[in-house]
Amino acid sequence: MNFNPSYPHLLALKVPRTLGAVLSMLLTVLVLFGIAVFTIACGSTGISKTELQLSAATVEGVWESYHKFTPNDVSSWQGSVGVISASNNRLRLITNSHCLSLVDLAKSPYDGKPEIVRFQMVVTFPSGQQRQVLRFADQVGDKDLACLEVDGTGLAEGRDYITLEFKEQSCEVGDDVVAVGSPKGLPGTVTFGKISAFRRNGSATIIQTDAAINHGNSGGPLFLKKKDRYHWLGVNTYRVDDASGLGFAIYTGDVFSSKYAWYDAGPNGAAGALRELYKVDATTR
Repeated sequence: MNFNPSYPHLLALKVPRTLGAVLSMLLTVLVLFGIAVFTIACGSTGISKTELQLSAATVEGVWESYHKFTPNDVSSWQGSVGVISASNNRLRLITNSHCLSLVDLAKSPYDGKPEIVRFQMVVTFPSGQQRQVLRFADQVGDKDLACLEVDGTGLAEGRDYITLEFKEQSCEVGDDVVAVGSPKGLPGTVTFGKISAFRRNGSATIIQTDAAINHGNSGGPLFLKKKDRYHWLGVNTYRVDDASGLGFAIYTGDVFSSKYAWYDAGPNGAAGALRELYKVDATTR
């Protein structure tokens, strides 16, 4: 075969004369193919702006604690959650520990021994689909993190929710961030701001931001904006009520490095969590 020397890149097509050369060529092709796939995959990480409103669902809960001499103490609450995995028709969601309202339940009785009559939570997805929470997991330690589990039958990725994916991201003070959640019961709310600082709170890494985080945003995702893609960076956790532009999120890496204790999402599970994690003598009624 003759080759035109004015097209040197065609020399790579020369037919090899030995088996070793054949194997070397195949290896080169595979390596180049792997690099191409890796490049494409890296370029597609994160989510688009249109997917932001699918990244957070709303969790609503209610508990009832028995009182002997007065009407039962009843409390309801609301927060935000994000899907982090889907397996065997079960969806696992991340939120804050305080969105379980166990601390308030522990303080409900007059004698320090709550008798739980009712404890339940419901997740409403951006599409309007609702699912009862089957199990919850409280973080074992000092991080304000918790997980929920719901039946995902009939729910579809990209229609009812998107799965939050964590990849290490380089970021610094001044970078653009976006908070998503259901503040004051307004689902799909997206607020924009900057990273203000990085803090430590106990063993948790905290991202300080001036993106608006209001009551109900707790548990929703905080995204880092890079060009036209949004990368999951944190779990919105709290704000300082008597200040402006002071919101905080727990770094996403802490979600996966934490240990959790799982319980059924009912009175027995709530009582078990209070006894084992909060050292409160709780029972059911």
